[in-house]
Amino acid sequence: SDVPGVFSGNAEPFGRRKNSSDPVVNGRCDLVDFFPLFFDVKALLQAFPPSSSTQYKLKHEDNGFGFVYSDLTPEQADDFCVEDAAVGYGSNFTQPAKDATITKVSSSGVVLDPSFLQKITDSGKGTLLFEASKETDKPLVLEVTKGSEKLVEVKFFVKVRGVEKMYRWINLRDVPGVGGSVWRATNLSPPDNYPDALTNEKNFFFIHGYSVREQQARGWNAEIFKRLHQLGSKAKFVAVVWLGDQGKLPDWIHTYGGSTPDYYENAINAFETAPYLASIVNSLPGEKYFAAHSLGNMVASSAIKDHSMSVNKYLMINAAVATEAYDASLAADTFMRDRMRHPAWNDYSARLWSSEWYKLFDPSDGRNRLTWRGRFEMITNAVNFYSTGEDVLRNNPDGQIPPIDTDQGVLVWSKQEMEKGGVLIEIVTADSHGGWGFNTDWDIEKYDRGTGTPVKSRRTPNEANELTEGQLRASSFFKPFSQEAIYHETQGNAVANDDGIRTKLLAEALPALSFATGANALSPFGTVRNVNMAPLKTDWPKQRIEQQDENWRHSDFREVAFYFTQNAYRRFISEGELDQ
Repeated sequence: SDVPGVFSGNAEPFGRRKNSSDPVVNGRCDLVDFFPLFFDVKALLQAFPPSSSTQYKLKHEDNGFGFVYSDLTPEQADDFCVEDAAVGYGSNFTQPAKDATITKVSSSGVVLDPSFLQKITDSGKGTLLFEASKETDKPLVLEVTKGSEKLVEVKFFVKVRGVEKMYRWINLRDVPGVGGSVWRATNLSPPDNYPDALTNEKNFFFIHGYSVREQQARGWNAEIFKRLHQLGSKAKFVAVVWLGDQGKLPDWIHTYGGSTPDYYENAINAFETAPYLASIVNSLPGEKYFAAHSLGNMVASSAIKDHSMSVNKYLMINAAVATEAYDASLAADTFMRDRMRHPAWNDYSARLWSSEWYKLFDPSDGRNRLTWRGRFEMITNAVNFYSTGEDVLRNNPDGQIPPIDTDQGVLVWSKQEMEKGGVLIEIVTADSHGGWGFNTDWDIEKYDRGTGTPVKSRRTPNEANELTEGQLRASSFFKPFSQEAIYHETQGNAVANDDGIRTKLLAEALPALSFATGANALSPFGTVRNVNMAPLKTDWPKQRIEQQDENWRHSDFREVAFYFTQNAYRRFISEGELDQ
């Protein structure tokens, strides 16, 4: 779960036991929790050579550490996170770092392996990898004894606190218009355990995506911070939390437990959160680099475009936003339109679609703004981190509506766009309007050939195309928007200019005609500002290879161990020279 202090796999805030209680490294994902310490004691070893009677003991009064033996020199000390050597760690230096045995440090002391000490004398090695298991101010103590006599004592002073005391935290889950609850409140004070004096004064903000509980967000933020920190980022990390999980189902529900059916309500929350995010970010000093994942990009893009949030660079990671929002021309791309249009509308003229209704109005009319096209255009400092191996945001291949039981979330973004105005959304949200639904007011009476009785039938494409622009302005051919006044000749402009109503219509009733940004390059961004993460892989997990699934999926930059994804983080750092 990555939630600090929680047993792996348990998403609750207080788990059964800590990961650090295990006597082994718990796979590659565990390695970011370790830090290297070099024992520069060659002169000491020469003065007091280890023997059967002369021993080197490592002690800790609070029993708060465990360590892994390594074959690393000081220059190689950080390699344990980014290299994948098959041996060189743990017992007899024969284990890989990811599975290595951990030696616990007790208050009575643990005798250091003579072969480890010999490496210090012979080859300048002597790096141990430490894992902390509790908060402590007690020093690590290296004690040299001969029999019962203490010859030398060397102390390494250390202060250990929870990782969340190393970065700032912005919690926007309870902002007006959203109204969620807050477990951990915003804290923008300098972190207790990572003073600003140790940073380069730059700020790195990270905001999570859709369907992430507040407790899960703790795990997301801790993990992103650790990975950047291990690669040498000196920026002040600022975690941003928002209500993107409204309506999330309890984990115990069969099949659909943990899912968040009402994507649309959370898209509205994204827009509602944006002004408060912009206000806080703009109030902070220093250079600002902002990274957002998935639907978090709706929050960030709106904050930048609508509320003048000022950032030096904006990193869009797997953005769950239509490409046409950043490049208006893509809505006219016939390849995309043919695959994002609901199949029931295949033969109906585009002038009848909800996505094209805005064209019926003069630019001075608020209804002319009811479109995704160019919604976030001209954000010139954004970098699009996308993946051609996307699952959630995968490009719809055939124009059919993906089934509800799509494998592991494949194509769900396309599905939620194509379901707008449909029966499924009516069931899930009880608020289905616009979209690809049909307005039954335009049905016409026809005679059933079998019974000879009159029945109401939907107009054919040719019959529907007879409707004039004036008629369509007053009564759309698609399922009517829930705001009836928007069709009023004089009131409609004011209704559409209401930001809350515009947001609601965009989220619930106006489908995109283009693919998702997180699966595609954006032409206006050029080669420099488009980064396909798929080629950045360093190997890939064995299980995924065995499943013949080597794609870089929607959340792999966090779900897959740091070793495999490290190059993406290197690129995050390089975009702002965060290690300088």
